[in-house]
Amino acid sequence: MWPAWATTGSQGARFAASAELQRRLPVLRQISTRDVRSCLRAFFLAGWSVRDVEHALDWQPDGSRWPHDGANGIGPTMVRGWIRHRLTPWTTEGTPRRSFSQQAEAERAHQRAVERVRREREQAHQATV
Repeated sequence: MWPAWATTGSQGARFAASAELQRRLPVLRQISTRDVRSCLRAFFLAGWSVRDVEHALDWQPDGSRWPHDGANGIGPTMVRGWIRHRLTPWTTEGTPRRSFSQQAEAERAHQRAVERVRREREQAHQATV
């Protein structure tokens, strides 16, 4: 099992993460772990975790759920296309965008910076009073 929140830093880690996705998503069991890893390579290299990929396969970037879960009607010859179809909206010109967790972390960092600036201004104001 690969930790769902961990990113992958090697080919072996990407293989383990792909196997974990197959464990979590039965539709992916119809193709080999190598095929899953190949389909997701760019996303793993962009720092996506298993949880990020799973989220993107279930949810569209606008926050709406995909109309069906892919568990039915997706045959082995269609899985790669299904993955591509689900992940394409999460790319810009073929390059993976920030994942769901990367977006959330960027927002948290932004909020921390805003709060730090607010506190510094408040302290500076108190010092002049």
